[in-house]
Amino acid sequence: MSQPVDPVAVMGAAIMNAILDANRDEAGGAVVDSKKAVQALVVSMAMILEAEPGLRTPKEVREASEAIARDLRVQYRGLRAAYEATGRRAWDATPIGLN
Repeated sequence: MSQPVDPVAVMGAAIMNAILDANRDEAGGAVVDSKKAVQALVVSMAMILEAEPGLRTPKEVREASEAIARDLRVQYRGLRAAYEATGRRAWDATPIGLN
């Protein structure tokens, strides 16, 4: 029986793979400028939030942004702990295939 697939983890890995693919050199290696990648992710999140019908007021946008920041810190701590325990980054172990 196959393991259940977490759609959020799949999207996260796909996003990371897209960032890596966008930064590949001719030899197939990838060096990511973290500041540019983070800014691209911020722009993407802003696009998603801007289309959210439940975010109308500055207060609603601030609260949503603060919730994202809290979740980011939780995710960071978990990923850092996993890396320190295993020496592997999350995207190293998450292959994405397309059909």
